[in-house]
Amino acid sequence: MQGLNLRGIKLVIQWRYTKSLCSLVQRIGRGVRDPTLDGVGIYFVEPKYLDREKSKKGKEARRMTQAIPRY
Repeated sequence: MQGLNLRGIKLVIQWRYTKSLCSLVQRIGRGVRDPTLDGVGIYFVEPKYLDREKSKKGKEARRMTQAIPRY
């Protein structure tokens, strides 16, 4: 099976997190099949997948755990 080869795509937007780097590269790589043109790939990811958000949640969980009295 052969994929589409649309040469005029100059902008590719990936909305939402994708677990596979290979999938992300494949999707963004669908743009600008013409080597004489430039293109842009934009990747929008939900904040919960960013390291700073994960770090905040980890700190919050540790703080909450420390606040619970242990008997």
